Amino acid sequence: MKSSPVSPSTMTFVTSQRLIGLLRVGAGITAICALFFFSRIDLEALAVLANRPAAIICVTLVFACLPLAALRWALLLRMLSFDIPFGKLYHVIAISNFLNAFLVGPLGGDLTRAIYIWRIVGHSSASIASSIVVDRLLALFSAFRVMVLYVVFNWSWMKDVPALLTLGISVFLGFFGMMVGAATMLIVPAFIQRIQKHVLRWPRIGSVLAWADDTLEG
Repeated sequence: MKSSPVSPSTMTFVTSQRLIGLLRVGAGITAICALFFFSRIDLEALAVLANRPAAIICVTLVFACLPLAALRWALLLRMLSFDIPFGKLYHVIAISNFLNAFLVGPLGGDLTRAIYIWRIVGHSSASIASSIVVDRLLALFSAFRVMVLYVVFNWSWMKDVPALLTLGISVFLGFFGMMVGAATMLIVPAFIQRIQKHVLRWPRIGSVLAWADDTLEG
């Protein structure tokens, strides 16, 4: 792919976002220190959890997800003709997950991912931002799939608790909505192209269908 130099406005934006990120990290660290100082975080409880096998397994699974997330993103970037070494992507994923623990919401970590990849490839690209959005959607789909499996295997007792019954139904509806949306994105373009063949005698309708097809594929 052709590379273009980074514009001064982009560099200014990156610098300002770095400063904002550092300020947020500092605020997060200060807040955590304050929680420790005012005894809002129970160190004894943390020590007890550290000795429990279940807690250790959970922490291990969290760190095991990092290389899997890097591999998923590497496949998406390669589909977009960005051949970036796995090691660099793993470092970017680790840094963004660390920032997500301190910043409000995942936006700061995603912005960090985009900035680091822009620096690696040497230029900015809308395809990189698109890969992050798709990666987020795949992660959301995976989370819904895990929740659906949990509800399925525990439905026998969840259905007797009103709050959990509502939660389970919401999970099923959310997962069904995601599946319908994904199927629509795959089926609708082909359906529109088939209709276009039958409306050639009406140019205005054909132009509207062509615009819809280009919008969905773009």
